[in-house]
Amino acid sequence: MMLAIGMLPKFLSFGSRQKINQYLPIYTLFLAVFFVIRGLGLGIPYMSPQFEKSNTGQAITVCHTNKILK
Repeated sequence: MMLAIGMLPKFLSFGSRQKINQYLPIYTLFLAVFFVIRGLGLGIPYMSPQFEKSNTGQAITVCHTNKILK
């Protein structure tokens, strides 16, 4: 991926690069808002991580259906 990003400007015209640079701040703002909302844990489906309590009482993140609690 890093190689592709490094090589990409050679294959794009100057106008295309300017257009991409114009939308980068909007994309960055969108990602920032997404991660802040995700971090708040508001329970929004497909955005907020699910937490469960382990035997020790600490919250753990559940990413898959197979849960291993030690």
